[in-house]
Amino acid sequence: MPVAFLPLLSLVGYISMPALIQLILINGVIGYTKVDILSLALPFLFVGMTQSMGNISKFISRKISLKDTDITLIIATFVLILNILNLFGNNILGNIPENAVIYDRRFINVKNIFDPIFYIMDEEDKTAWSFVSMIPKGASVSATGDLLPALSNRANLLELFNENYDYLNAEYILFHTRYVGFGAGDYTKMDNSKMYRLINEMKVNSRWLILREENNFILFKRKRGFN
Repeated sequence: MPVAFLPLLSLVGYISMPALIQLILINGVIGYTKVDILSLALPFLFVGMTQSMGNISKFISRKISLKDTDITLIIATFVLILNILNLFGNNILGNIPENAVIYDRRFINVKNIFDPIFYIMDEEDKTAWSFVSMIPKGASVSATGDLLPALSNRANLLELFNENYDYLNAEYILFHTRYVGFGAGDYTKMDNSKMYRLINEMKVNSRWLILREENNFILFKRKRGFN
């Protein structure tokens, strides 16, 4: 957002404005599920941004003794840093709507932002990943909201306690019983008593087998022969 104005410093950036205004008037608020309709405007905004950076570079170079290319590199680095920092906070798309189903094949087999290469894991992170690694790649899984990002490359992924579908219709059920206020979906509003009640029911249900229970995590597997 701090650099969102850049395309507007170039005439090219305004080419897509009528289309954007029309889309907003027709569709209202553009949520994350409809953001792809903005794709036609992105090339113009990108070219507008690069031209704006060039114009700013020329303006600054006339004021100080630096080459246009050096100034452009400085601005590009600044924009890159801002975008990286934006990954760790709220972004323009906002939060995932409560009733949205987490299902999108574009995420299958992509590198996940929560992979160890991107950040240093604490002990609970390591435990969570060890549980996730126990679930076969092709298996369907239902999990609490905070674990959805770690499982986002699965073809069949459900969110526990999402009332829009049968969230127990999966081969593996993974619980994280610790409350995390910034979890995805309905997890932030969930009553923990409901979770523990479901866990206790599954423990005595002949359809389910407890594969592992450690710290704040519990992994169930549906037994063969049960649908």
